[in-house]
Amino acid sequence: MINVIAVGVATLFLFTFRFWKTKRKVRIKKEETELTLTEERKKRAKRIVFWFSILTLGSGYILYIALRFLFDEMAKDKKDWLVTFRTDGEYKAIMRGDTCVRYVVKVENHLIDPEGFDTFKGSFDSYAKFLVKARERKLKDDPSFIERKLRLDDSGNPVQINGQYQLTNRLRQLIIEANTPTVFEELFGAHWVGFPPYRVFRYPYRWLSYGQAKAENGKPSGDVGMQPRDEVVDSLFFRYPKYGVVVEKTETGAGSLATLTDSKITKVQVGAQFVFETETVNSHKTLFRTAALSSAGDWQQALVREIYDRARMWLGSTGWNWDRLVEDRENVEKALLKIRDDINGVDEDGILLYPRPQTSSVGDYGQRIVKITMPQVNLTDETLQKEYENVFRAQKKRDADIAKAEGERALAAAPIQGEADGFELISKIPGGKKMYMAQQLGKIRVYAPGRDGLFLSIAEEVTGESRPPAKKTEDADSSGDSGKKK
Repeated sequence: MINVIAVGVATLFLFTFRFWKTKRKVRIKKEETELTLTEERKKRAKRIVFWFSILTLGSGYILYIALRFLFDEMAKDKKDWLVTFRTDGEYKAIMRGDTCVRYVVKVENHLIDPEGFDTFKGSFDSYAKFLVKARERKLKDDPSFIERKLRLDDSGNPVQINGQYQLTNRLRQLIIEANTPTVFEELFGAHWVGFPPYRVFRYPYRWLSYGQAKAENGKPSGDVGMQPRDEVVDSLFFRYPKYGVVVEKTETGAGSLATLTDSKITKVQVGAQFVFETETVNSHKTLFRTAALSSAGDWQQALVREIYDRARMWLGSTGWNWDRLVEDRENVEKALLKIRDDINGVDEDGILLYPRPQTSSVGDYGQRIVKITMPQVNLTDETLQKEYENVFRAQKKRDADIAKAEGERALAAAPIQGEADGFELISKIPGGKKMYMAQQLGKIRVYAPGRDGLFLSIAEEVTGESRPPAKKTEDADSSGDSGKKK
């Protein structure tokens, strides 16, 4: 769009400069003479320049809109003919024949290294630090390994500037070019793939996805579980959180289930559903680890197999039983973390372990398992499962009734408990008890014979302090007056 506007403005300037001259040179029979433009010719020239500029800019803008619409139609619905869209959180492999030549990536805060296709997060400095650690690990396997991505000194050691390791200038430039949209993409919103034999790589992909099933009308239903997916895809997810693994008929300890049946069982068969989340660290290893392009999606099945085998071993291991599987969530999570780390085969920095493990999802498939969860575990024996559910519901009802009764008791005792807490605080204040009792009992008075008819405050007895004499009653005054008259 910027180029179109620039061309239009330049054309307008040239025509304006040419036609705004007040004099024109005209050649008549080999003689040159100057003719002054009349006002009418000036106005006509201005109109010509104006309408020519409008037509130029308008036609350029219309052409631009038409091209954007055309490229949009060529790229949408995964047609990817000549152009494609850069999709958030996905990798697209651009092929020349049967060879991958580059990737179109759009992952927030991540960059792809075009030499080796590693994906890294953060800055060049953090990637250089990772490469230094990876270099040390590679030298253990191959002492003749030659580092080509880091700047080295004369002795072959990585160079540090201000405490930071440095990438080579060539690699920096390649990374910038590989991750920066081209002028064509900025102008038309689509990435130029190229004429054949260039194409976007597509491959069949089958997996289990954990989530809500779709009803017949296409909307999500209330059923949650494993949903099989089988599609032809043109991209690779950077991160996908819903891959499923189903483990069936695996023996584990019976635990408290032994009391639900007449026979004393020690083992029960269970089925479990696992969900794992992956993150792409090297798209090239993920898609093109094997020679056959048709097997590009097999990496996911390989990880499913690894999780399946280790999960079966864990469920049947000594010390685990039904009760721990459904109640001990903390140790279940620890066990699944161990399975994850064993399959990843890397340390906390993402560097391959030494000695190299037999299987490593990062080293072999370019995928890091972020986490594994077990959202569901159930008994294979349906009768036993129903008995357990009945006991579980009865237990929940009993717990709810106990909680309700305890709440009612606490509500009834709250006022008394509040007063008791208040008494405890008052007792800690010097003289607090006497002051409080005086406030509560100060208005109560009793008749004290022998003390001239005075009414004593109970608080006086409690605190030891005397109060002003109570007023005499009218009967006492009258009796006193009659006595004097006698």
